[in-house]
Amino acid sequence: MANYEAVCRSTRFRVKDVEAFKRDMEQLHPKMMVWEEEGKVAFGEFCSLPYYRCVRQDGVEIKEEVVDISELVQSHLADGETAVVCEIGYEKLCYVGGFQYHITGEKIEYMEIGAS
Repeated sequence: MANYEAVCRSTRFRVKDVEAFKRDMEQLHPKMMVWEEEGKVAFGEFCSLPYYRCVRQDGVEIKEEVVDISELVQSHLADGETAVVCEIGYEKLCYVGGFQYHITGEKIEYMEIGAS
């Protein structure tokens, strides 16, 4: 049985608080790369989106939860900004696929592409 291999990457976009965004992304996935350039952030990783299971510590309670990364990005977006998040992946030559999210403060649009 083959493993699904994926990579994700976002466009650069402005967020309300860069440090808070970086903190949330690190909590979501410790290996998530987040970089900042000219007042905008971007992220990427060799992983599959859009949902991660993460453990968050709220006070003394530790709980596991599923987080939709598109909603997380949306919660951090600065007014008037748009983020595009793309993923491509494959499982040997069984199938190749991908998707992208267009995220604004008002809505999240999803588009899927693939070949199987």
